[in-house]
Amino acid sequence: MTIKNNCILISAATILMAGCKNNELSHPITGDEIKSHIAVLADDSLQGRKPFTAGETKAIAYISAEFKKLGLDPGNNGSYFQDVPMVEVTSTPQGTLEISGGKQNISLNYLTDFVGSTRREVNTVQLKNSPLVFAGYGIVAPEYNWNDYAGLDVKGKTVVVLVNDPGFKSGDRTLFKGDTMTYYGRWTYKYEEAARQGAAGIIIVHQTEPASYGWSVVSNSFTGAKLYLQQADKHLSRCKVEGWITEEAAKKMFAAAGISGDIRAIARKRDFKAIPLNLNATLTIQNKLKYSTSHNVIAVLKGSAHPGMFLHQPIYPPRGTTG
Repeated sequence: MTIKNNCILISAATILMAGCKNNELSHPITGDEIKSHIAVLADDSLQGRKPFTAGETKAIAYISAEFKKLGLDPGNNGSYFQDVPMVEVTSTPQGTLEISGGKQNISLNYLTDFVGSTRREVNTVQLKNSPLVFAGYGIVAPEYNWNDYAGLDVKGKTVVVLVNDPGFKSGDRTLFKGDTMTYYGRWTYKYEEAARQGAAGIIIVHQTEPASYGWSVVSNSFTGAKLYLQQADKHLSRCKVEGWITEEAAKKMFAAAGISGDIRAIARKRDFKAIPLNLNATLTIQNKLKYSTSHNVIAVLKGSAHPGMFLHQPIYPPRGTTG
């Protein structure tokens, strides 16, 4: 996340400054100058430019000052800054994720077996005996003639889905895009689709090969706070719980439901239909919420022929923003 945002910030700044070469604000760009900006903006003292911190304040002050030196106009009604209302959500699962309904209950431990959080801006969310349904890859893609939710009512239920999409390692290049992941394969999409379907919760089964990263990446990303743009509905349209389970935990769960074999092969069949697992999930998550305002930094380089028409470039993405 840090590397990604540093790249966005520096790249956008370089493009904007380089644009000055085509008008009276000509300003040659050198490697040493780029290095000097990177040294400032990537310094640990800026705390990753994380919103709500002194590091963000230092970062936006530095960027706006540099814009001013270049003779660039403020891009937001006379200001270099644009307010970005955000909410910081720190979700902490209380106890274990309990899977019941089989011959024996399955207790999954936080971080080692599962992770879970919520975007809902409330103090507590709870799944209580929420019926579990295996919804394949959790995809609705009309252009690929694919609908894992066809004929399925998941209101009040928790869907279990696979990461990536049906094409991955299928040997069929015509199935989605073969081994090239589409947006439908991303965890972000799966959360969004489950919410659109009205599911109470969503659990993604982690597998290293289709995910392209190990479990440690998932577990580390669920420690600490997450930042989201504020929404009028306080994110109540999202599922109560958004999480992952390890492949080992998933095998125990599927075995308790009487499902064995390669679940990816099962889910990629074109005639796949969602499978009720006849199991229930119970989990409580406590939240800590913090509201504040982050900032974009915006400057304008007006054209000489049509000064009233310009592209403003926000170059400071809040670090850690999700969604």
